[in-house]
Amino acid sequence: MIRALTPHDAPEIAKLWHAGALESMGIEPKFVPRRTASEYATHSVGKELAAGEAIGWGAFEGERMAGYLTASVLPPLDDFERGCCLMLYDLDVGIEFRRRGIGSLLVAAAREYALAQKLEGIEVCWLAGDPRADAFWRSHGFVPYLARAKGPISPTRP
Repeated sequence: MIRALTPHDAPEIAKLWHAGALESMGIEPKFVPRRTASEYATHSVGKELAAGEAIGWGAFEGERMAGYLTASVLPPLDDFERGCCLMLYDLDVGIEFRRRGIGSLLVAAAREYALAQKLEGIEVCWLAGDPRADAFWRSHGFVPYLARAKGPISPTRP
């Protein structure tokens, strides 16, 4: 079952988020979680859901959360033609629930929301070095259109 997330879901979201962050850390060492799952539930996602700053959808098997997707609506840009869009932030599916279409169902829920709200589009960021994330998002029609790069502070020119 897919349903809208509520602040009461924050502890389960945080558990999946923390596990996903640890997986991402294996690809990008900078993704070391600074907060425990409990702190993330209280100070980040729970607070954002309660304030209406974040929205999202959860996939449940019985009472257990199998996965979630969080997002927010970005306002139009003043200097460019882009209107309001849905920005997808975190998509995490528990290891034991993967490869069952749950991520796709969550993305479908986000698309339905964007259509119902008459948003201009959907944007998402994913870890460039993660081939599974790259394959997943591309299979849903997402392609890179901006590049975000990292580099040293001091010049390294020869």
